[in-house]
Parts: sequence; C-alpha cells; structure tokens
Amino acid sequence: MIGTLRGLEAYYWAARLGGFGAAAAHLGLTQPSISVRIKELEREVGTKLFYRVGRNVRLSDAGIAMFDYVERLLTLMHDLEGHVRRSGPLRGLIRLGVPDSFALICLADFLKELDREHPELNVAVTVDNSRALGQKLEEGTLDLAIMAQPQNSKLFRTEFLGSQVVTWVANAAFRTSSNQLHPEDLVGHQIVTNPSPSPTFSLIMDWFADSRFVPTRLSTCNSVAIIIGLVSAGAAISILPICIIEEHLRNKTLVALNFSPPLPKVEMFAAFPKTSISRAIPEVVRLARRILSNTGFVEN
Repeated sequence: MIGTLRGLEAYYWAARLGGFGAAAAHLGLTQPSISVRIKELEREVGTKLFYRVGRNVRLSDAGIAMFDYVERLLTLMHDLEGHVRRSGPLRGLIRLGVPDSFALICLADFLKELDREHPELNVAVTVDNSRALGQKLEEGTLDLAIMAQPQNSKLFRTEFLGSQVVTWVANAAFRTSSNQLHPEDLVGHQIVTNPSPSPTFSLIMDWFADSRFVPTRLSTCNSVAIIIGLVSAGAAISILPICIIEEHLRNKTLVALNFSPPLPKVEMFAAFPKTSISRAIPEVVRLARRILSNTGFVEN
C-alpha cells in the first residue's frame, strides 16, 4: 500500500506538471525514482498511464480517467495527516476555487503569502464563476472557494469576508442624453457580463427587471479581463467591481456612470464542505481574509 501511495503521488505530480522531471523536482526526488514509481503503479493497475511526447509526457485515456480520483485520495490523506498533526506548517494539497476578479487582483499576493508561511502546502487553483465553484464544492472537487453571493447549500458552509461596491462602467467616450441613467436609458445598449448563472449576470437582470425592463443586447464572456478590455475599447458597457478597475478609472480608460436605482453591494464569502476536518481550511481562510483587506478587494 505504501508503494502504491508513493506511485500515486508521482503519477499525480507528473500529470499535473506535465513531466517526470518537473514531478521529481517538486517532490525532491530524482527523475529515475519517479519513473520507477510510475512503472510500479502501471504494473499494479495493469495499464499504461503516460505516453512520451518529446521531453514531456501526456496522459493515456486510463491516466486521464484516474486523475480526479487520485487527487481526491491524496487530498484526503493530507487532511487526515493535518487532523492528527495539530501544529507546524501545513503540508499537502488544497484545491482552491476563486472567481476571475480575485485571480486578477489578489491571487499573486495570496500565493506569495501562503508560500511564505506554509512552503510545503501546494495549491491547485480553479478559476470560475461563483455558481460553478459552488457546484464543484458540492461535487467534492474543491476544498475551499472564494465566492460571491453563494446559494444556500446543505453540503458546505460559508464565512462572510466583506462586500464589494459595483458600478456601471463604459468607455470614456460613452455619451447619452441624460446625466443620470435609468434602466430605460441602457436597455438598448450592448452589455457584456459573465455568463448565467453568475452573480453579475443575475445582478444586471434584476436591476432591469425591478423597473420592468429586459436588456435587449446582452452578450456574455467568462473572463473579467476580457470584459474590461471590451468596455475600455467602447464595444460594450458592463457592471464591474470598483476595486478591480480603479487604475482604469484613474487613467480614464473607463468611466463610472451616474445611474439610478443604486446597485446592491456584492457580498463575498469563503465556502468549504461541512464535513471538512482539514486544519488547512481555517488557516487559508485567515490568509485570504488578510489579502482581501490589504488589496482593497472587499470592504468590511
């Protein structure tokens, strides 16, 4: 069993990092050691898991099918170790989900801080909209997620992190006949936002629906960075958190519109499975809370 677990660890990091050499460097082993462990694992499972592609490797169909199961197993093993070992630096792997906006503003600082305090803890980051992250939590493929406006769930619990102020934004050349814009003034403009059922998509639809309007030109994009670029280029207008566009507002590549009725603040939460026993969760939430505050991503 010990040999199998070592083989699974070698397989996982070779698959995740794209090569035996990268896996060896990550685990502090030699490349021949990784090769031996994976060959032993292939004998045990009875099939080939990797094919060579130049200096790199790619997963076979069997190797692809194994990946999610192995990731869950290794996570559970590290959770068990963390539950028994109550002190010292964190080790192992945590599967973290974050929205695009967090990835743009906070992720680099967060990973630097995590590496400084817990250099033996590895992070597998998934970037997606909050609704999709909630689904992944319920499916057991994430250990922790930073989410906007999470829906109630029997499978995970949440901790409030703070709120974001959001605003309608446009290119600096945007012109309308009214100084204060209402839903009827924007209903025919090209709008771009994250796909349904993202919180921002729902926010836009609710803002119009409260005044009994439906936007007639609504496009979607799953990248906040691309949305910012589209709005800056004058291709559309959108609702965005002020914290991620402050530089654009200062440089006047974007302008915040004057509108009514006001938009509600977007509440951000940390979410994690109710059954989690990992001591990494509260520590990672603590670090995330600090980074969110330091970067101005949320206000308390």
